[in-house]
Amino acid sequence: MSALSRRNFLALTGSAAEFESFGIQLGPKMLLWFPESGRGGFVDTGNRRLFRAAGGFDEAFQEDDLASCVLTLASVDWVKEKKYLQL
Repeated sequence: MSALSRRNFLALTGSAAEFESFGIQLGPKMLLWFPESGRGGFVDTGNRRLFRAAGGFDEAFQEDDLASCVLTLASVDWVKEKKYLQL
């Protein structure tokens, strides 16, 4: 993935809007991935704290992680752990 397409991906507002709309409702059923470059911004200091208080789980990622399987593998592990805890 080129650096330009990574920046475009990180700048999408659709994901942020979905998070604002559903993050608090879905809380523990939702895994939130947010860019490390966004630390300290509105999502990090406001919405993310509220999301965690509602029982949500979040992880930060580096831009280089988008080109690897890191996000996929970590997400699969999270889903497996949630499934195990629900048994």
